[in-house]
Amino acid sequence: AGGSELVSGGEDGNARLWDVARGKTVRCFVPPCQEDDEVISVGAVAYRGDNVYAGRGRFLSVFDARTEKVVCKTPSRNHAEHPDDISQIAVEPGGGHRIAVADDDGGV
Repeated sequence: AGGSELVSGGEDGNARLWDVARGKTVRCFVPPCQEDDEVISVGAVAYRGDNVYAGRGRFLSVFDARTEKVVCKTPSRNHAEHPDDISQIAVEPGGGHRIAVADDDGGV
């Protein structure tokens, strides 16, 4: 809060919330896997208010930042037509609930 926290994604498949001033992890978020999910890294993350957003493969997971629990998990788009992984996440500013994800092929 107030610019003292940030969220990161890693090759271990987790997203982490950091206390920047202390240089310490505050919370660790583990996106759920699909049976056929071979993607390990978290390619995109966002943090706003009470939620952490993590793109792992073609799935977006939304976490409650206080409890580390998954609030929602959804595929980004039709897998057959757009097989690229999520590489960017944008969350509506000002408390809105719209989320956009993009992949490397330019699809949103």
